[in-house]
Amino acid sequence: MGVRSLGVFACVLALAFSGHWVYAADTSKYWQPTAGTWSVDANWDPYGTPTSRDYAYIDNDKTATIASSVETRRTRLGFSGTGTVIQTGGTHYVDEGLSLRWPGGTYELRGGQLSGSGTTLDRGTFTQSGGTHSVRYLSLGDQTSSTGTYELQDGQLSVEWEYVGRYGGVSSFVQSGGPHSEEYLALCRT
Repeated sequence: MGVRSLGVFACVLALAFSGHWVYAADTSKYWQPTAGTWSVDANWDPYGTPTSRDYAYIDNDKTATIASSVETRRTRLGFSGTGTVIQTGGTHYVDEGLSLRWPGGTYELRGGQLSGSGTTLDRGTFTQSGGTHSVRYLSLGDQTSSTGTYELQDGQLSVEWEYVGRYGGVSSFVQSGGPHSEEYLALCRT
């Protein structure tokens, strides 16, 4: 093994033991059809279902349905229009968070599990009528001019940090069913 090869091997070995990995080329994936199934490769541009390294964007009044297990680095609903995800089963793991952004997004958790680092509702509605939503943080109305609504009708919601009206945003949390637990709750924090 040459000196150059030995140096590359040492860097890879150091990264492996440090726990700090650099993501391979991240790709932004954009939802194409008006409505369809998340796991169909042809529904995304560039071609292919998003992976744990990818950013998934759904907007322009389009809807994606999740029925099997999927994983993304980040999922964003709403960018240049509203975007919707309806999850009926499977696991949706979002490493860096799910965001419902401007001008608005909708997430309907009817079954399965949504998990990851967190969920931010800058503008939009999250309706949970089943399944499990388990994240480190839930932030509703995250910015001064933002609004976010979470409706827990059934299913289980479990968060570590929950912010309602964070940084002056206007938001609401409506619970009509299902268990809801959080370790820390901050209301109208500025």
